[in-house]
Amino acid sequence: MIRRALDMRTALKLGIRISLDEIRADEFIAMQILEEERDRHEREKLPNHGE
Repeated sequence: MIRRALDMRTALKLGIRISLDEIRADEFIAMQILEEERDRHEREKLPNHGE
């Protein structure tokens, strides 16, 4: 599931269109978690994060 979520994220970044009908609910949730973690990681790399 995680691998498929990562593959779909990459496809979307490449401009490939994927409809919600093609994504299972668990895959969509995995994609959301991956994005949230990526955002959190990017914020943590910034100087003075959270201060």
